[in-house]
This record gives sequence, structure tokens and C-alpha cells, in this order.
Amino acid sequence: MKKKILAFLIPSFLFVMMFIFNDIILGDYSFFYSDLQFQYNQLVIYFKDILTGIHSMFYSFEIGFGTPFISTLAYYLICPFNLLVIFFEKANIELFFILITIIKIGLCGLTMYYYLSYNNKSTYLLIFSTSYALSYYIIINYFQYMWLDAYLLAPLLLLGIDKIINEKKYLLYGITLFLILLTNYYMGYMCCLFAVVYFIYKYLLSKKDKSTIKIFFIISILFGLMTMFIHVPNLLNIFEVNRENSKLYIFNKDIINIFSRMFLGSHDGNILNEFTPFLYIGIFNLILLFLYFFNQTFSKRERVLSFCFNFILLLSILIVPLNNFWHALSNPIGFNFRYIYLFNVFNINLCLKSFINIKHVKKIYYYVLMVIILILLNIFIVNENIKLLFIYINLILLYIYIFIFRCEDKEIYVLFIILAISELFFNGYINIRSNSYSYRKFIDGRYSEKTGSVNFIPDNYFYRMEFEERTGLNDPLNYGYFGLTGWLSSNKFNSNFYNFIGYYSYNNIMLYNHYLLLDSLFGIKYYESSNKIDYYNIINTHQISSLDEMLYGMSFKESFLYENPYALSLGYMVDEHIKDSFTCSNAFECQNIIIKNISGDDLYKIEEITDNIKIEENKDFYLLIVENSIDINNSYDICLNDSCYNLNFKSNKSIYVKNNFEIGDEISIEIDGKNDISNIYLAYFDFNRFEQIINKLKNNQLNITSFKENHIKGNINVDDNNVLFLTIPYDEGFKILVDGKETKYYKVIDNFIGLDLEKGYHDIEIIYEVKGFKLGLFVSLLSLITYILIRKHL
Repeated sequence: MKKKILAFLIPSFLFVMMFIFNDIILGDYSFFYSDLQFQYNQLVIYFKDILTGIHSMFYSFEIGFGTPFISTLAYYLICPFNLLVIFFEKANIELFFILITIIKIGLCGLTMYYYLSYNNKSTYLLIFSTSYALSYYIIINYFQYMWLDAYLLAPLLLLGIDKIINEKKYLLYGITLFLILLTNYYMGYMCCLFAVVYFIYKYLLSKKDKSTIKIFFIISILFGLMTMFIHVPNLLNIFEVNRENSKLYIFNKDIINIFSRMFLGSHDGNILNEFTPFLYIGIFNLILLFLYFFNQTFSKRERVLSFCFNFILLLSILIVPLNNFWHALSNPIGFNFRYIYLFNVFNINLCLKSFINIKHVKKIYYYVLMVIILILLNIFIVNENIKLLFIYINLILLYIYIFIFRCEDKEIYVLFIILAISELFFNGYINIRSNSYSYRKFIDGRYSEKTGSVNFIPDNYFYRMEFEERTGLNDPLNYGYFGLTGWLSSNKFNSNFYNFIGYYSYNNIMLYNHYLLLDSLFGIKYYESSNKIDYYNIINTHQISSLDEMLYGMSFKESFLYENPYALSLGYMVDEHIKDSFTCSNAFECQNIIIKNISGDDLYKIEEITDNIKIEENKDFYLLIVENSIDINNSYDICLNDSCYNLNFKSNKSIYVKNNFEIGDEISIEIDGKNDISNIYLAYFDFNRFEQIINKLKNNQLNITSFKENHIKGNINVDDNNVLFLTIPYDEGFKILVDGKETKYYKVIDNFIGLDLEKGYHDIEIIYEVKGFKLGLFVSLLSLITYILIRKHL
């Protein structure tokens, strides 16, 4: 029991110290990094609201205009540990992530210890279980909060297969498979593939009792199907999610860099690792894995099969289609080679076996190993794969470990323990140090600023809201308002539509741009900006920091919270031309078509411009900058005479210009820092005509009497037979009742919901039902009952 406790505590403690020594956790820097900062943080806050009844688990209006939430729930939030968020305040959510991540890292060590100890008895098991928990792959991906469950369950999955092969006991395997598939179906898919390969490997090494094949596949199918209550509706939704990334090459040719990732200090700061997987598991394990294949204690059959197993890993890294096969037949958008942790479990087990039988290795193979590593390190020097300092450290470690493994004195193994733990700690420390972390005071400060604005709004009814300056890509989830901006891998966005009308959408990212017309039509009632904006009413002014990160709070600027008096309800009556086809070539033309189909009139006079503007109207105007490619890390300036605007993913890409110029004046346009601008469009805005149209539309709005994200009630008084336009993205999961009777609806302007209403007063009820939930629940229950009935016959 003492060793099991240490198997948990040692990696947990070392993990914490890595961050403390980098001024994180107890220092100035936040524990949040990458997706943990910009996705998981916001999602867990949203999940807390689900648990407290504020939000629905099936549909959300905080992502885009609204989206089914079942796939997001299945992909990100099913882990039982997330239930503990109920005990943490939103403002202190970082503490939740710190504690849960530490626990999960410790559990990686503990479950690996259980797996290793099943077939191996050694005093040094803790070194090898720790090498898994603190491997390059897990440390560099610690912020992938939703994947940590698969990391800690993977050793138990393999242990469960061992128990099927050796004892015909299947419950551990079945429960582990169920949990992996439940907590993250994406990682679960990889684990299922790996489990099949591992079972074949173990079966070929065993006495070939064919009954184990039946047990393995029946348990795999039944326990996998038990998760269908969540995954049938999830799969029906996820098939509609856009996957835009693609790779045009077939082979990964960066072989030298791939091999360099097996050594200490090889991290180059690139966490997306498109070409180079995180292979390091310790220099001592690298030595032991090599020597394993030349240790005649193990049968030739075992060594050949183990080599074939690792050859699958090598092919998966080098051949892109095979790599994609591991990733559910898709190209991963960043964070490539997500299956490496599974091979780490397998190989560390081989390393332990090699260590236990190290005395049976002939001296010649040590020399062969030294020559190979010396050649590799020299190649790394020439190609600058690893810094020279780390080359020396790797060489020193190589010689010391070889000396220890060849030494007959058992007391020297104390040095092995110290050196191995130090090496793992140092590798984790330098990898974390290579990341760029935000200051905690900046993250906490921005959270306080924006929640203050959201909480200030006196409106208790449904409304949408947006900010000119975004803190991240999931601000609505983070600060608790119904917004448009969002970024989730599980999002079902109509990217083409949003790009057509003047927003930005790509790679499951949705970015809002500010237009009075769209704000009004889509019900964006509140908007915060540091700029003075016409036509909106200022309802609050407060001071926010004008600087970010380390300089946050050193200087301040005014920020204005606006109410849009022209914002329409979630639904309103429009002309039947809303059903007309929707095609256009630029954002302002698209907006003109939308308002013309709604009301019979348009608002913009449009022109495409290059490096100057010649004023032809006395109306205010918008500029929209269209880029050939979108890079969220790119920032550039655009100047109109002496007025300059900085454009980046945190800001709008449309610019509103108050027209104080004279007709005939010329305005020069200069762009600094961006070379791939596709087009610049100018659109004069006819406000008087706009106001007339909006006032007319307000006479026939949906009055919302009850709002829940998956169940909305309201009423409307219709003047003439026409179309009720709902600014909710079209989805077949809705059921719409008019005066208690289910009514057919259809897609309008290529994205939203429309339905025909006759003249008169109507009660409207909009209900979202998760497609496939009943079928999935039936399959899960049927699988459970089947297992109960046949378990004694397995």
C-alpha cells in the first residue's frame, strides 16, 4: 500500500514543483495555458451553470447564435471529476484546474504502477510508473484537461486485457473501456484501436486459448454500446461539424527531428507538433528499450512481436493517412500524434522488463548503443535539433546509466533513482519554461471587468451581447452572456454564411464584427466598446486597463456599455421574400439582400476600394477588411489619414467611420503589418431608411414570456399572413408549436429558422429535443441487460 501511495504522490509532487519553480501556481503566472485558458476554463464555468440549473445541457445560446450542446458535453465535460466544480467559485476556477490536474497526474502514476506490477516484481517499479506520468507527451499536454482521463485510464485498459488473456477476468477491461469512451469518445476511439492491436499481441504470446477472443470482443462491444445514451445523439450531431484542416502531403519526412524527440531538451516550444511527436520517456528508458531487443532472456517470438508493435508506431508517425486513421480518419487541427501515450504505456513496460533482466545483456550491445547515440547526437548538432548544452547532458546521462546498468554493486542503484527522478523533473521543468504564460492579475482583472459589465445590465429577458475587445475566443461562455463569438471543436457553425455576411468563421471559430444593421436584426441589444458610437445609448461608463499582461492596471481608459435601441426580438414577422435564394459576393451586398428580402428595401451603397477613399456621400460608412488567410496571432494597423485602428482576433475587422468629411474629399488608406489583404469594401449606411424599417419590424415581434435555452415560450400578434423569422440557426432537433399544434419550419437566408403564420394572435413554443437520445438510451440499456444475462457464460 505504501508504494501505491508513493506511485500517486511522487509524480504529483514533482509536477507541482515544476510549476512552482517556473513562478506558476504560487507565483505571478497563471496555470492556464493554450486550450486550458481559452476553451476548458470557459466550458467548466458553463458546466457549473448546468449543474446549478442556469443553463441547459442540450442547447446553448452562448455559442454563436445558438448551437446543440450535446457534442460539446460529450467531447469536453463528461468526466466525473468535473462535478467537483460545484464547490468552486467562478472567480477562483483556476484553483479547481490546478487541484484536478495534480490529482490526474498522480493517478497516471498510480494506474501505471498497477499495470507494471501485474507481471513484474521490482523494487524500482516507482521509477517506471513515474516516467509515464511525467513523460514528455503528458507534461507538454497537461493543459489538455479533457484528455487526461484517457492518460490515466490507458494503463488499466492494458491491464484489463492482460487479465482476460491470463485469467479470463474481464470486468476491469469492460469498466475501463466504458469510462474511456464515456469521458472522451475521441480518445476512446484511439484506445479501442490500440486495445485490438494489444490484444492480438498478447494473444500471440499466450497459449492461444481461443475463448479469450470471444470474451474480448463480446465485452468490447457490450461495454462500448453501454455509452450510446450519450454517443448516438453526439454522433448524429458531430457528423455535421465542419472539418476544414487538410494535409496535402503523404509522408512525414522530418525523420531526424522525430528521433531527436526521444532525447532530453528536444522541445522547441512548438506545442502543435505537426511533424514531431513527443517521444521522450527518459534517457534510461531509451537505453533499456534498445537493450530489450537484444536480451535473450526474452524469447525471439516476443522480441519480434514487440518490434512489430513499435514498427506500427513508426509507420503511424511517418505515413500521414495512417496517422489520420488514429485520429478518427481526420486531420488533427494542431496537437498531432495524440495516440503516443498509449505506446508509452506499452514501451515503459518493456523497459521495466529489460531493467529487471539487464544482467543478461552482452557487453557488445552497450557499445553498439553508444555508437548509435553518438552518431544521432552529432547529426542533431549539425541540424540544430537540440541545443549543445543538452547534447552534453544527454551524453553524460548515457554514460552514467550504462555504468549503473553494468555495475554489480546494488548500492549504486540509489544513484539510478536520484538520477532518473532528477532527469524527469528537469525535462518537465524546461518544457514548461518554454511556454508563454499569462499573468494572473491580467486574467483575473479582465474577468472582473467583463463580469461587471454583464452584471450591470438590468435586463431580465432574453438578449444578445458582444464586446468590441475580446479577451478570448469563448468570452460568452466565460462571462455568462448570449454572444456570437465562440471556438469549440464540437461546434456546428455555418461558416460560409457567417463569412458571407461580414463575420469571420474558420476552423470551428466564430468571430463577431460590429454592424448596426446586423446587431439590430440579430438581437444584439448590448455592446461594449472603448470608442464613441453613434445611434446607441450609453448606459454605463467604467475604467478598464488599457494594457495587458505584466502592465495590466498601470494605465486606464474609458469603456462604454451601450444599449442598442433598435435591437429586435428573437423572432419577428418578415416578408415572404425571406424564402428567396441567398447568393452574394461581399458582406455588404449580403446584408443588403437580407434586409431587402425582409423588408423590400436595401441600406448600403457599396464600393470596392484600394489605397484611398473619395467621399461621395454625406452618410456615415463602414470599412470591411477581407483577408486571404486568417491568423489569430496576426495583428496589423490600418490608418485613414491620421486615424489608425489596430486589427487582430481580439477586435472587429469592420471599422465604423463617422463621416465628418466633405463630398469630394480624399482619404488615404495605409496598412502596416498585413500583406495578404484580399479586398477592402466601403459601404455608406442610410440610417434614416434603416430606422423606418426597424420601427416597422418592431410592430410584429415575438414577445418572449418564458426563456430556457431548450424551451422558449412567447406570443405574437400578426398583422398579415407572412413569415416568422427566428434568429436561431436551423436544426432538425427543434419542435415548434403554434397555438399548441406542431408546425413545420424551414431554413431561411441559408442559416436561420422561418415558419408561416396566419394573421392574428398566436402562442409560440420552441422546444429543442436531442436527436437520437431515446435510441441511444435504448441501446445502452439493452447492452447492459444483455451483459447481465450472459456474464456467467463468458
